[in-house]
Amino acid sequence: MDNLISLESEKRDEQIRQPEDYVIDMTRLMEKIELYNDKVDNIEFITDSRMRFKNKDEVIKLEELEKFMDKSSEVL
Repeated sequence: MDNLISLESEKRDEQIRQPEDYVIDMTRLMEKIELYNDKVDNIEFITDSRMRFKNKDEVIKLEELEKFMDKSSEVL
């Protein structure tokens, strides 16, 4: 699963300080998950609520996606 997500920001790398400064592009990861959908039972994730994600230029919420299970509350 290497290199299937990317960090995008209008700021230079050294200016990024907080989750609001970037968006995580998950397009390639989502394509891979779709390709192997029959082999994936679920995907557990832990994230900060301020983080933003996108798939094909559309903002997405991981907790609303099928098979994605938010485990943040169990850790935080």
